[in-house]
Amino acid sequence: MSKKEKAATATAADSTKSEGIAGYFKRECSKFARGKFLLILMIPGIIYFALFHYWPFYGLLAAFKDYKPKLGILGSPWADNHGLAEFIRFFTIPDVWSYVWNTIVLSILNIIWLFPLAILLALFINELRSAKFKKI
Repeated sequence: MSKKEKAATATAADSTKSEGIAGYFKRECSKFARGKFLLILMIPGIIYFALFHYWPFYGLLAAFKDYKPKLGILGSPWADNHGLAEFIRFFTIPDVWSYVWNTIVLSILNIIWLFPLAILLALFINELRSAKFKKI
């Protein structure tokens, strides 16, 4: 490469760098436009995450509020001891730790037995020769 070609390349590179914020915005918009279909594919995952991971926290918030229908959950005042009475009553039951332990054991057994069963079923369906079963 000659000195003139190197100088021209360096000047072109400097001009793209010197565009500043406008150049940065233009480059980011073009990256976004190239990946718009991938972003569309993310929408079901975002909806799933919002419904099943974020929305339950809203219900947890409702458990600690003194709910007033006119004000809604976010506008209702925080519960005093009267609102927390059900939590206090639950945790003072003598068998509460038995209930918690049973829940943990059932969750672990669910993972141990049902997850491998689902994998085996998927492998079994994959090994079938019939195209009718593969379309399921």
